[in-house]
Amino acid sequence: MNIVVLGASSTIAKEICRTLLRGAAHDFVLVGRNGEKLRSIKLDLTLRGAGQVREIVFDLDRITEFETLLREVSAAASPIDLLLVAHGTLPAQREVEESAPEVAAALLGNFVSHAALLAAFAPVFVRQKSGTVAVISSVAGDRGRRSNYVYGSAKAGLQAYVEGFAAKLADHGVHVLDVRPGMVRTAMTAHLDQGILFSSPEKVAADVVKAITAKSSVSYTPAVWRYLMLVIRLIPRAVMRRLRF
Repeated sequence: MNIVVLGASSTIAKEICRTLLRGAAHDFVLVGRNGEKLRSIKLDLTLRGAGQVREIVFDLDRITEFETLLREVSAAASPIDLLLVAHGTLPAQREVEESAPEVAAALLGNFVSHAALLAAFAPVFVRQKSGTVAVISSVAGDRGRRSNYVYGSAKAGLQAYVEGFAAKLADHGVHVLDVRPGMVRTAMTAHLDQGILFSSPEKVAADVVKAITAKSSVSYTPAVWRYLMLVIRLIPRAVMRRLRF
């Protein structure tokens, strides 16, 4: 299986790749901005039994250059059996909410670049009439909350985009998965107080691989977040305004 990973140095992406290798010796194309990290991941995957592992150093915020990226990826992997979109940042709400450039950067890195990438890759999957696209979203997109509405709004936009994108590609035999992790222990969350609701990257990766195999449309991971977010979505807006989370 040819697997293309956009944002390959993310902790969750690395664990998904490792989990996939427990079933077969897949080939990988790793895309990210840090060449040193990509080489380290390539070595790790090779030692775990991967077939060919190629690296493409590319800043995924450079949306005007996606056609170049697409050509490089297509030359390295054809057909694309799995496209994993896993890049993004976790901006500190209080540090960005009153800065127009910081808000714009957060939306670019967590929604706009994802939507543009999916638009660029869509024709490939339409021609193939096969494959899976898995996009790492977040439960933060399920409801606007004062503690993270900049990040949450980006993920809400991504969820809506992926839902429509999935409907479009379903007509061409392509499976699209929206992955909505809760809080996960990664380098991006290392500065936060990590309580009982935090999950491990290994658990998230296992859930994602199961969802890919089952051809699920949406995967909350761990599954308890589906019910937690259902409760949060049902809270009246007037009550949400008084809550501090």
